Amino acid sequence: MATVWMFQADPKRYDLLGRVSDRFSDDWSMNQHRSKVAVGDRIYFRISGKQAGLYVVGRVVGPVFEANPPNEFGRWKVDVDPTCS
Repeated sequence: MATVWMFQADPKRYDLLGRVSDRFSDDWSMNQHRSKVAVGDRIYFRISGKQAGLYVVGRVVGPVFEANPPNEFGRWKVDVDPTCS
């Protein structure tokens, strides 16, 4: 059975809706619960701030991996496709 995750984007730091309109796949930080995430899990992408809400549904499309070097969001990443539901 697939697990459901919620990822959050701060619009001041990341343009989620702009990226989705470009039909992209990307990696997202997975610093917690990384041993529980699996390919095919559903993701709800939440935007924070004044227009906060759930805007995008996607899926995990790759296993968790360690980024080297890490970025400002952490070391552990997971490949996602926020353009599929």
